[in-house]
Amino acid sequence: MMARPENVSPAPMSAMEEIAARLRSLPVCKRYVPEFGRDVYYHPITPKETALIASQVDAGDPIVYWHCETVLQKALDEQGRRLFGNADRAAMRSLPAQAAIMELSEAMQARRSFEEAKKN
Repeated sequence: MMARPENVSPAPMSAMEEIAARLRSLPVCKRYVPEFGRDVYYHPITPKETALIASQVDAGDPIVYWHCETVLQKALDEQGRRLFGNADRAAMRSLPAQAAIMELSEAMQARRSFEEAKKN
């Protein structure tokens, strides 16, 4: 195998590669949820995750089920592991914490500026 000459620079990154690298550098978000008695960590939602959430909610379901599914899929513990599993879906929908679930879900879906995200 031939060695690459030292004076040859690597191929430049595409615009998509640059954007993806920049967004991957954002820190994990954290929000304390009093009803859960703990911090919940999450990464900003992606279009792929939005599609996954939509696939788990029926058209006739109440909007709060969308929020439950968002929290179910996105919530992480302090080590970055999923806080809830898919088996927790029914229990999540039965919790008497509708407002807390909706607020957390909305935070997970909120658009933030890059500068604001870096401060978090």
